[in-house]
Amino acid sequence: MKRSGFTLAEMLVVVGIVMVLGVILMLSSPGKRASVGAVSATQQIATLLREAQSRTLTGDLNGQTASGFWGVEIVNATNTTPFYSLFFATSTANVASSSVTAVNGRNPLPSFVVFATSSVPAGGTLYVYYSSGTFPPGQAIGAYGVCAGFTCPSTTTITLSLYEFRSIPPVSTTITIAPTGGVNY
Repeated sequence: MKRSGFTLAEMLVVVGIVMVLGVILMLSSPGKRASVGAVSATQQIATLLREAQSRTLTGDLNGQTASGFWGVEIVNATNTTPFYSLFFATSTANVASSSVTAVNGRNPLPSFVVFATSSVPAGGTLYVYYSSGTFPPGQAIGAYGVCAGFTCPSTTTITLSLYEFRSIPPVSTTITIAPTGGVNY
């Protein structure tokens, strides 16, 4: 007599294999998504920094009639989602007094990515702006950093670190801005 179907033992083995594969997939997926988010945010910030530098050096004033320069505002907010944005300013006093206006809005960090407090403390803001050599007056061509809510590092290279806390292992990325304006990540 020929039997058809599966035995209980065969079914339990198949269910066990499916469960093990499911657990492995669940544990590996959040880390991959999160690290992609951290890397993506880093690339977007680096792209904005390069755009600010390019616009300043080429004199692209975005329809503005006054002399000005471009930069990127990095806000490690504690009461809202941390964000970054491209800005245009007409004086370094505007930057020093945190009176800059974002161009094209604010770009929030993904919910699982934060600015490392070693580069921008909680509640602090870092403004990275570029000089064309003639504007702002008296500043050589290159990148400058102004900090609000904390003391800027005394080094000439600006470092911005992002930390993704949800992946296993945690992912950290770093952007460096050289005094000449070069952006690396």
